[in-house]
Amino acid sequence: MTKFNIFVFLGILLLAATASTQAALVTATNSTGGIADGSQITRSVDIAESGDITDVNITVEWSKCPVQVDSNFFCSGTDEFSSFPDEPSMNLVGPTGASTVLFPPSFFTMPLEGVDVTNTFDDQAGTALSDTIQSGTFRPVGPLSVFNGLEIMGLWTLEIGDLFLLDPAAFRSFTLNITTAEGNGGGSDPVPDPAPVPEPGTLALLGLGLLGIGLGRRRKSV
Repeated sequence: MTKFNIFVFLGILLLAATASTQAALVTATNSTGGIADGSQITRSVDIAESGDITDVNITVEWSKCPVQVDSNFFCSGTDEFSSFPDEPSMNLVGPTGASTVLFPPSFFTMPLEGVDVTNTFDDQAGTALSDTIQSGTFRPVGPLSVFNGLEIMGLWTLEIGDLFLLDPAAFRSFTLNITTAEGNGGGSDPVPDPAPVPEPGTLALLGLGLLGIGLGRRRKSV
């Protein structure tokens, strides 16, 4: 075996060893609109993929309205009444029962008029969520990192709440973007993957390759 062939062979082995540790991005969306008005509604996605979570982000399209909501779940009608921005709340619940608060009731104070927004909640966002309902990417009130290290497979539920009647919170859609480590291959009780250790067969092949390089050098020096 020539030196070139040995290096190619070793490169293929290294690629095969690192491929199993590559991360995967799983995306899931629920776009069934709804209205929470003095009540709580839930929207869920069921994820079939398996893997240990390393990062969770969620994007929510929603509105807080003074009176009316149109057929597309945007605010409509007059703004002469307050939308009472302190009423809505959102929580994300994972398949293992772990949960986090995106924002609680009584968190927002502005604006008083109706507002239609798209919010992305990301622990790595540069800006924390403020007391004004507005579109943008923000760090949630509760950390999404509570899901890190847990199994992704199963039902994920967004809880949308509104404290009092006549000034509804309207939901349009949410999208989960979840990064996972190597999958566990399914099952109801996944076992975390151990740190990668070269198998004896791989070590033997590497040893043979290095031995081949050494023998080639000896022949040239004789």
